[in-house]
Amino acid sequence: MFDFTHNKPGTIYEHRDRRIDSLRGVFLVIMTIDHFGGYLTKFTQQPLGYVSAAAGFVFISGYVCFQAYGESIDNYRKKLSKTVHRGVKIYKYHIFIVTIIPIISFMIPEYIGYWNRLLGGYYRSPVKTSLGEIFLVHQPKYMDILPMYFVFLILCPLLFFLLEKQKTKQILVFSFSLWAAGNFLNPIEFLDNCFSTQFNPGFFNIFSWQFVFVLGVIVSKHRRSLLKKIENRFMLFSLFGLNVLFFYFRHLDTNINDVLVLARSDFPAFRLLNFAVLCPLVAFCLTRFPRSAFLPFFEYLGRYSLQIYTIHILLIYFLLPFDWRIRDQFGPYGYSTYVVCAVLCLAILMHFYNTLRRLWKEGSRDGRFATLRRRL
Repeated sequence: MFDFTHNKPGTIYEHRDRRIDSLRGVFLVIMTIDHFGGYLTKFTQQPLGYVSAAAGFVFISGYVCFQAYGESIDNYRKKLSKTVHRGVKIYKYHIFIVTIIPIISFMIPEYIGYWNRLLGGYYRSPVKTSLGEIFLVHQPKYMDILPMYFVFLILCPLLFFLLEKQKTKQILVFSFSLWAAGNFLNPIEFLDNCFSTQFNPGFFNIFSWQFVFVLGVIVSKHRRSLLKKIENRFMLFSLFGLNVLFFYFRHLDTNINDVLVLARSDFPAFRLLNFAVLCPLVAFCLTRFPRSAFLPFFEYLGRYSLQIYTIHILLIYFLLPFDWRIRDQFGPYGYSTYVVCAVLCLAILMHFYNTLRRLWKEGSRDGRFATLRRRL
């Protein structure tokens, strides 16, 4: 049913690092479970320390971005074209989500009662709120990560240019300074306050989270030299010991720990430190496997991460009226089964979408849909 073929020569997956796709798919599944909530979050919500799946996903996006556009393309104009094209694609998905969900709620009024808390601005001032979405200053719940990626992709050509000029240290200093500023200022929140108090600045502070993305890009460029450093036994044992400490404190049953687990928006210093000591261990573990190694279901999701993330947002919104009913009727284990089914739906819907797209292309080539396509 799904395409789980290996990286055979001549296939579109020959040059993909399927370990990375698998890891990205794992992060997508964890984020989906966390967004649905319930009993399963005891195992998925930052289990290894103060590191969330979103942080890993953002880091990997920067890592893959450099390999796909910064390293594999020599011509700077092509790099600019490719990154901007990818950024525009992400922006289109963002506009699709923020447009289709409110329209559906107006077509099916029963949804308004469930979505009012998440999309209240649309019902009070639809024109102003829509403009806020277009200019990325209004970001409803779960709709804030795609605008952030769009900004990152648009700025990537400048980042690649500076890396070619051997400006890695300067990039790190500037990016770290923005991260430090992000602990005191959220730029989107500042813009929202300038225009309207009804806008939602989103969960992610772009000043803070850009550092995670930039780290992914820089690690991707210098990955060979960095991997040599972490192969040192003393380094490995030191990193492992630090991660054990973070794991221990993360699972302490204290009030302060509850606060630390929720402090994610500005990516505070303790999270950055935890992230910095966990990433090298994950990278070392990945090097124990060839590039063609993969986790079938997760690799399929990671391969289509943009589409899967979009589908997961739609699922969360559309299934919202059923969430509390499932909880009350079937308890925590029944709700966990419901969440697992929702996760499986991500792959099923993606497969359905790919099938329709393939049939459309085949029909266009042989002329069956040529007339219809011209009309559309």
